[in-house]
Amino acid sequence: MSVLSESDEWETPSDIFYWLIHKYKFNPTLDVCATNENSMLDNFFTKEDDALTKRWDKENWCNTPNSRPNKELFTKYAHKQFVNFGNETLMILPIDSLCTKYARKFILEPNYYFEPITGRIQFLYDGDITEFGNSKKGYASVFFGKCRI
Repeated sequence: MSVLSESDEWETPSDIFYWLIHKYKFNPTLDVCATNENSMLDNFFTKEDDALTKRWDKENWCNTPNSRPNKELFTKYAHKQFVNFGNETLMILPIDSLCTKYARKFILEPNYYFEPITGRIQFLYDGDITEFGNSKKGYASVFFGKCRI
């Protein structure tokens, strides 16, 4: 397996991002999982900023890092941000994450809205399509907040 395929720094394709924010009638102001090269918004947290130690904005975007334990940590933190501060987050997660204990506790039991994303997302790396093509996993959108759809 290559170093690139193990990376957590995959860029969300802009068509997926804009389709989701339109669908959810959501206007995020902070990308909580980004690099200087792949942020979807002007305001963002990088790995060095450590989003899990910061208070997020009222409306946030999160394409979680897919390595363990990051998916779980960002899911728990998005839930915490909504419960404690009312900060809403639109997140994409590998769909198999919804079968975990943490998803049951922090997504399913609080009854946040989630929906599978049809087809496979073709993530980008450094702004380009990679040799890996489409994601091998299916993805779901999860909305931590008061659903608008």
